[in-house]
This record gives sequence, C-alpha cells and structure tokens, in this order.
Amino acid sequence: MKRFAFSLLKCHPKCSAIFLQRIKVIPVIVVLFCVGIIWIWMESARKPADIVYCTVNDELRYKLKLENLDVPIVADASPRNGNPPEQRLVHLDLKGAPPKIAYLKRLLPMLKVLGATGLLIEYEDMFPYQKPIEHLSATNAYSRAEVRELLKAATWAGLSVMPLVQTFGHMEFALKHEQYLNLRETISSPDSICPNRKESMDLIEQMLMQIIEMHLPIEEDGLVWPKFSHLHIGCDEVYNMGQCSRCKSKSKHHLFVSHIKKVTTVIRNRWPHLKVVIWDDMMRSMPLNELQDSQLGDLIEPMIWAYHTNLNENNFHEIWMRYASVFSTVWAASSFKGSAGETAILPPIRKHLENHLQWMALINIYANRFRNGIQGIALTGWQRYNHFVGLCELLPTSIPSLALCLSVSSLGYFEPNYNKTSILSTLSCPQPKNDRWIDLSTNEINVNEYKEFRDCSFPGQKAMEFSIKLHSILDATRHFLIRINFDHSFLSPYAVKHGFGSPINIEWAVRDLTELESQLQNILMNAEEALADYYDKYTINEVIEQKIMPLIDALKKMKENAEYLTSIQVWPRRPLN
Repeated sequence: MKRFAFSLLKCHPKCSAIFLQRIKVIPVIVVLFCVGIIWIWMESARKPADIVYCTVNDELRYKLKLENLDVPIVADASPRNGNPPEQRLVHLDLKGAPPKIAYLKRLLPMLKVLGATGLLIEYEDMFPYQKPIEHLSATNAYSRAEVRELLKAATWAGLSVMPLVQTFGHMEFALKHEQYLNLRETISSPDSICPNRKESMDLIEQMLMQIIEMHLPIEEDGLVWPKFSHLHIGCDEVYNMGQCSRCKSKSKHHLFVSHIKKVTTVIRNRWPHLKVVIWDDMMRSMPLNELQDSQLGDLIEPMIWAYHTNLNENNFHEIWMRYASVFSTVWAASSFKGSAGETAILPPIRKHLENHLQWMALINIYANRFRNGIQGIALTGWQRYNHFVGLCELLPTSIPSLALCLSVSSLGYFEPNYNKTSILSTLSCPQPKNDRWIDLSTNEINVNEYKEFRDCSFPGQKAMEFSIKLHSILDATRHFLIRINFDHSFLSPYAVKHGFGSPINIEWAVRDLTELESQLQNILMNAEEALADYYDKYTINEVIEQKIMPLIDALKKMKENAEYLTSIQVWPRRPLN
C-alpha cells in the first residue's frame, strides 16, 4: 500500500503538491480533536457537582417554603426522594353513625381526584346482616340496596373496596347481645371473642360469608363491580386473651396465631382468590422465632398502624426488620382523623399531616426490605374509639385534613405550591391572597388551620363550618366552667349547700354566663340544618346530646346556683354546720 502511494506521488506532481498541503492540516485537526475530548471529559466531571449543587439549593428552597407554611420538615419525605405507595385507601368507619349514601356518592369522585385508589370500609353494625345474625345490624343500618349503591359508586369513581370485618377483638357490636354472652372471653367485657369455642367460629363464618358474598364482583351494564381482592379481618387490640377456662392454659401468642389460622383457612377454602389483611399490633411483641414458625407469612398481609408524629420511636425499626424476615409484603395505616381524643370535634391538621410525612419517610426507607415491597397505605378516619364511646370528629368536617393527607400520600411529600396540587381546586376554594395558603403553626386542635377552607365549597363544608363554631363555643364554655368551679370558690358546692356567698363576687364570676348560654342555644338550633345533608336524625341527636346538652345543662345549673346565692340578703355566723 505504501509503495502504491509513493508511486502515485511520483507519477502525478500536482497530486503530490495537494497531498503535501493537506498533510499540514492534520496536526491542527488532531489538536482540535484532543481539545474536544478534554472538554467533554471536564464537562462529565463537572456535571455531577452541578447536579448536587442544584439539588442542595432546591432542597433548601423547599425547606424554606415548608417553614413559611409551618409544615413539619421530615427527612426522606421530599421531592428528591418521594416514593408514594401504590395503593391509598380511605378508611370509612361507619359504626353507629352512617353517612348518607347520597353524600358518600358525592364524596367518592373527589377522593379519587385527590389521590385515593380505594376504600377500606368498616361496617360494624351498619351492615345489613340477614338471618341467622340479623340482630347484629343497628336499626338504622344501611339496606342491601344502599350497600350495592355505594359499591357501584366506588367502582364508577375508580376505587377498589376492602371490607373490614372484626373477627377477634373489638367485637362489642356482636358480643353485647345476650345470645352471645357465653362467647365472650371474659363475661364482664364484650370486646374479645373466645377463640376456642365452636360457636365463636360459627358466628365469625356467618359474618364473613354475608359480607364477602355482598362484595363479590358482578357484571351489570358492561361494568364489573366492585373491585375486591383483599379482605381485612381486624384482630387489633385483643386485650382479653387467655382469660377463660378454655384458654388460660395457652399462651396469648399461641391463641392469637391459632385463631388467625382458623379464620384464614375458612376464607381460603371458600374464596381462595382473596388476600387477607390484619392489624399488626398483636404481633409486635411476638418473639421472632415464634413469628417465623407461625406460618403467618404465607397467610396474611399485616397492616402496620401508627397515628403519632414520631414513628422512629417505639422500636419501629426493629418491628419493620422482624416483619421483613417473615412477610413478603405489608401495608401501612396512618390517620387523618379520629386519633386526637374521644371527644375531639376538629382534627388537628398539622399533627395528621406530620403523621403522613413520617409514613412517607418510613416507606422510602423500608419498602425494599420486603420481597414484594409495601402494598399501600390506609388513611384511617375513626368515628369512635370503640362501639361504646361517643362520636369524635365527623367525616364531612375532616375533608380538609383528608385532602392534605391524601396529597402527601399521593406524592410522597408535601407540595408547598398550592397551584401545583389539586387540593384547593378540588375543594372549590378561592385563589389564596398569598403563598401562605394554610396556617399550620401548632399540633394542637386549632380553628386557624381551617381559615383558608371556610370559603370553599366541598361536600362537607356546612358540617365543617358548624364544627368550627361548635369547637370554639365548647372550648370557651369549658374554660369558663373550669375557671368558676376550680379557680374560684364563689359557687362551690360548699357555698351553695350553706347559702354562703358574696353577691358582688358571684355577679362578677358569672358575667359571661348569659352570653355563653345564648351561643350554645344558637348552635343547638342550627345543628340539624348543618348536618342534615350528611347524617340521619339519630346521629344528629347523638351530636346534640353528647357534645352540646351537657354544657347547656352545666350552665343552667350554675345559673340557678348563682341566682339562689345572690337572692340571700343575710348570712349566718361561722361555723356553717
């Protein structure tokens, strides 16, 4: 080849000249090529630093925006590492206070827009049981047609359904009846069922059969509904285990595992396509070797529940690692209402928001520990702490809290820019006047958290406005009663008993009584109108009797005592025996 090139140059002088001219350009090309390579290498070396720099700055800007809104800052719950759970279930706790089906049908599409993927429905005594257990249903329970209407509406909204049936603890709604007295683990308390009686499993099988059959998918008008793949069998807070004569010779862990196996066997034999979910708390103290030997990992998916604002406490790391060694997947359970006290009227939004941010951080940290990851999160909204206690925050009142918590669960972090989320638009709220579109300055229940939602128009707004006013007047009345009854002695039982009090002091002490009494009467008159779109008359009456009337009665009694003491014009010498 070389010989051919040299012979060509010798034969053609013009070609030789052109070749020599072009050969001089080669070093320039080589130099430019090398410079290009060096530049590319420097760029590739520089870009990671730039990316880190931008990320750090973005993270700082994000934290500043959170601080401006008083939103809790939680590590591992930010746009940089947001990893939202795939399933996001909204818990409908129906026991003893069923929202009207018409209201729920308006609510479900809104939940879907806010990020929900399904419902966790806890019927308790609101399910329309039929013979032989029809007496488990409350007299104001849903009809079968209403349940079907709800399930169909959920499907139209694109929501799956997971029914929850208590099968061990929290069975008060069933065991309170006389015919089941002998099924209680302890006669004095109807909360837990004895797992070692055949009649106990007969009752549980009947409950399971009726609820599951009602939820099995059917095809109608080209629609297959409902979307039903998981069943929750409860089993939380089974406090009375191993108490009766049939059970006391066994350990609590053995009783628990044995009962779960019985219940899951019934479900698997009749409905093998269903996956079974249980609350996790009764397994937290179980030794690892017992948990591994229990075979529960093949039978159930635990739902780990925690509603406080520091999920790093209470040995949570150890719990997650233990479960990861036994179960291929788990669920999480947070709270958007119903965990701030048995008598709470408004959910503390900041507290619930922080709970969800903590959960997002934990899911980021532990999801890859499980072979099949984390299934999803259930946003619980308890209506009562148990069957026998009064109502806490109502569902319609809690929609702002639910909307914010759903947003966090859908993104994996809190989005501080209101125009980048669907919260305000979905709740039909007006445009905020500035970037501080929500006030989250305290973890306590605070009406200021609801300030920006009072001009909105969402399903539940009237109930929320009523609850804000109710909370404010009840809070003022309680403080008044505490001040008079405990900080002063002008109207003490001793003073009333002996008719011994200073009129001027009493008149000063009760100067606010008339105004408070008037405000409570006004709330009382407006209760039915404010709640009628959402609840039946029984639930409205319970709100009145549990939350309003006790304070009206207390003020009335205080007023009578004050009038009696101020009517006295002469007083005896001491002692007042």
